[in-house]
Amino acid sequence: PICIITNVRLDHQEDMGDTVEDIAASLCSTVPVDGTVITGERNPKVVDILREKCQARGATLIVAEESETSRALVDQFDYQQFEENVAIALAVAELLGIDSATACRGMLSAAPDPGTTRVTRISDSQQPDLFWVPMFAINDWESTVRVFEDVQQGLPEGCRNVIALNNRADRSHHVAVVF
Repeated sequence: PICIITNVRLDHQEDMGDTVEDIAASLCSTVPVDGTVITGERNPKVVDILREKCQARGATLIVAEESETSRALVDQFDYQQFEENVAIALAVAELLGIDSATACRGMLSAAPDPGTTRVTRISDSQQPDLFWVPMFAINDWESTVRVFEDVQQGLPEGCRNVIALNNRADRSHHVAVVF
């Protein structure tokens, strides 16, 4: 069996613990005995936790590394994509014996998840252009901030930001810090 632990973020603390280390340990309950775990996680403490749990269960840990292929591919999506997610998909494909070119074609032709972040320009001759950037599929604050900063870099200079935020009660304390 193959298990993907994309990353470990401060999210769902009410169920998984208050620190990334607690959350990593909780996510490790999914590590299959004698299986393979693929992650895009970069935090060395978290990777060590994943590695220890994999060793205890006889599983192999693969930390998907970004590459020239993942860097080139991430820019070809017409929506926001994280390079480490592309690296994970390429690692899974390699493990399954799917060549990189086929995997890349498949990723680019796949329909994105609903709510995927993409910038839509809305033009009206009577008003300045508006850029709509839904970020509904982002699940944690670290990713939210990262996507927000990435999107801002691609918008015209001086573009005004208006943020409409529908937030869970356990996340409200982050709003003042981030925005």
